[in-house]
Amino acid sequence: MIKNTCSVLLFVVVIITGCTKNSTRYFADAEAPGLAIFSNTNNNILSCFVDGKPWRTNARINTLFIPRTRYEIYIQKQRSNGLRDTLILNWTGYFEGNLYNGGSIGLILSVDKNFSIGSLNALQGQRLIIDTAVNGYFVTSIAGLNINNAKGKGFIYFNIARFDSIAPNVYKGSLSGLLEANFGTFNISKGRFDHSLEPNQIFLF
Repeated sequence: MIKNTCSVLLFVVVIITGCTKNSTRYFADAEAPGLAIFSNTNNNILSCFVDGKPWRTNARINTLFIPRTRYEIYIQKQRSNGLRDTLILNWTGYFEGNLYNGGSIGLILSVDKNFSIGSLNALQGQRLIIDTAVNGYFVTSIAGLNINNAKGKGFIYFNIARFDSIAPNVYKGSLSGLLEANFGTFNISKGRFDHSLEPNQIFLF
């Protein structure tokens, strides 16, 4: 009886783990070991050096047996009672070779109250200087760094920012570009990102 139960459980585990799809594609950059190449082909990845060590986002995993997806990036507009709102881009990932040392890199942008999907599209081709004082700042929660609620300054370049509305308050699109940030005690350098975005990743309403 116990043997049969174990066999059934093993069968279920094999079925569930076998019914997954990795929607992230990693193409190594020969000139920057540990990083992915800069691309704009929906590879669903951000990679960079954090304090000199390679860091990358979690793989986007689609579970088919029980339909759900683990995403590597979210975009959210956060409303406030002030004169402006904020747009948050948040990437989750880990240091290369240390899958269990997770964390996130975020960008907080100050935006107009009427920021919309059209405003997101207008970012394409734009290079924004992130100054921490006026237009926004970088944040991170990566373990092992001397953070102390530090706000990072730097830049972000949007090579591609192309989004469509497919229903009321429902969007999808593509996002790619470059970023770097300086937190004083450590840097984020050579950052490059490339994503397709689905409705469950974009919240602007």
